[in-house]
Amino acid sequence: MEHPGWCKPSKGAEYGATSLKGFRGWLKNGLRHVRLPNGRILTKYAWIDAYLEQFEVRSEEAAAIAEELVEDFK
Repeated sequence: MEHPGWCKPSKGAEYGATSLKGFRGWLKNGLRHVRLPNGRILTKYAWIDAYLEQFEVRSEEAAAIAEELVEDFK
């Protein structure tokens, strides 16, 4: 289910399956957000999705990583 609209960092962290500290790191690392005149930070759920999608591991990359891990155990 897609979440429409905006969220505070605490809800964004929950949605993104990370800690609040980790989420704040995402904000510093380029996660789009707004800062209201009162200092409140908000982001869109769609922006969280877009931010995370840039770290997608393609199947060929995943296969190479898996092969490397298997080699390390031999």
